[in-house]
Amino acid sequence: MLEVCDRRSVAECAALVKMPIGVVRVLLSDLVEHGYIRVQATITENSSKDERIELIERTLRGLRTY
Repeated sequence: MLEVCDRRSVAECAALVKMPIGVVRVLLSDLVEHGYIRVQATITENSSKDERIELIERTLRGLRTY
């Protein structure tokens, strides 16, 4: 899990490890709680339209893969 989650959305991680997204959310939250990973903000108020579209496209790719 630690190897695949770097700079990826939860949906992408779930697709890569072939596990349900809900299970991956729980696993990732446990890793955050124990300090193994950090959550990175993907969208901010200052995010450009291109950044927002790119995030949506990455999330859709992750969901389609699963």
